[in-house]
Amino acid sequence: LKTMTKRSAKDVDVADDTPQRRRARSTLDIPPGTELPLELGTKVHCRWRGKDEFYQARVIEKRPGAKGTGDEDYEYYVHYEQFNRRMDSWVTLGEMDLSTLVPVEKTEDGKKKKVEHEVDAEHADFDPKALQEHEEFTKVRNILQIELGKHEMDTWYFSPFPPEYSNCQKLFFCEYTLQFFKRKEQLQRHLKKNEMRHPPGDEIYRKGNLSFFEIDGKKHKLFCQNLC
Repeated sequence: LKTMTKRSAKDVDVADDTPQRRRARSTLDIPPGTELPLELGTKVHCRWRGKDEFYQARVIEKRPGAKGTGDEDYEYYVHYEQFNRRMDSWVTLGEMDLSTLVPVEKTEDGKKKKVEHEVDAEHADFDPKALQEHEEFTKVRNILQIELGKHEMDTWYFSPFPPEYSNCQKLFFCEYTLQFFKRKEQLQRHLKKNEMRHPPGDEIYRKGNLSFFEIDGKKHKLFCQNLC
């Protein structure tokens, strides 16, 4: 799980309901003729994480809003064309400048035009079909945040967690066993039962408050799987 932005958990607002997002919802301005919900592939200028600047973004996924059921309440997962994929995020209509909306290009018979997939060095061995399947499967970050000990971190990319965790926006990790839980209460119950206060394996180096452990993947398979 690739992560960024280490922060103290108590200092962070809930990602889906920040003050900026609440203000955006209250000042929604939809131009006449705009069809909602927006189609996948639509391009529009959009704020990034509540900032004042707008950047061109492309809608790559959508879902009904958590706080409403109307077409105006949909949330959209967008890719900012100037940024790396790790900057992709969920936004609402209130965070978009809908006057800049560029509809999806379609053929004469009304079908969407196929988008050519660019091959980067990391996926050079993929054939076009496999690359398309890979991008479709990993296009949306399934876990947005993790909490590990006293730190909370935003994730960068999709991670292959079990299906039952696919709709869980935040996971809570035990810093000793790396087991993960959907709710903090589950982690707290685990910590009360868990007597281990360091990683499994043998401590092979220590300097000050820094220690290294050698772990045998054959003996501690679950820990190594969670580490990967």
